Amino acid sequence: MDNQGTPLLTEIIPKYEGIYPPETIEVVYSYLRNRIVNLTPIVEANKRVPLITAIERESCERGKGEEEIEKRSKNNTATKKVLADCEVAWQKLVDGTAHLCTECGGEIDKDRKQAVPAAGRCKECQEKIGLLVF
Repeated sequence: MDNQGTPLLTEIIPKYEGIYPPETIEVVYSYLRNRIVNLTPIVEANKRVPLITAIERESCERGKGEEEIEKRSKNNTATKKVLADCEVAWQKLVDGTAHLCTECGGEIDKDRKQAVPAAGRCKECQEKIGLLVF
């Protein structure tokens, strides 16, 4: 672990020996760490800042600015969801279960994992629920 308690890549790679090549784990590790490090301060800042200012509230009362506020709200919600998904994927990576589909328990193909490092479902389960597969 590093001085902040984050598991090192060299500690995680052996958990996936024979499952994913080290390069795949490196891609997943780097992607998830960067997303968590970059999104956490944004989510924290969004908690502290009001969604709308007093001036925007007055503008809304006059029937203006509602679209911008709705867009900001959706963006905040989406950012929180991406961060939460990355945190779950990170924990699975650290636990040695990042290769397992959360729906069926089957293995997530290495090409899918490299393309979508936070993927929690295998291609088949992703398609079953009607979501795009990369």
